[in-house]
Amino acid sequence: MWDSRIGGPDCPAALSFMYLLALYGYHALMRYKLRFLWNATKGHRLAPWRSPYLLWRIETYTGVKMKQIGFVEFWEFIWRERRELWGFLKWTGEMERWVNPKPKNS
Repeated sequence: MWDSRIGGPDCPAALSFMYLLALYGYHALMRYKLRFLWNATKGHRLAPWRSPYLLWRIETYTGVKMKQIGFVEFWEFIWRERRELWGFLKWTGEMERWVNPKPKNS
């Protein structure tokens, strides 16, 4: 796996190369996640706990009525379900790429 010209995993060049690959992959996936969050909080970007769409999603996930979800309840839910939410955002990115594939060069 390691290129002998770069050295081993302790070589600074190898570490910076791995860092760049991880960073690029992170940013490529993050774009889709941020797009979903941007669209889901339309009109309430500075106060996402007021977004009717996000409140509706939380209501359908937990059963707690939208009217009962405030600032504290919103952030408690986000913290408690952070792994599942991260998986959901990853899934939305996969669906976005599947629905809108990059055009192939002819």
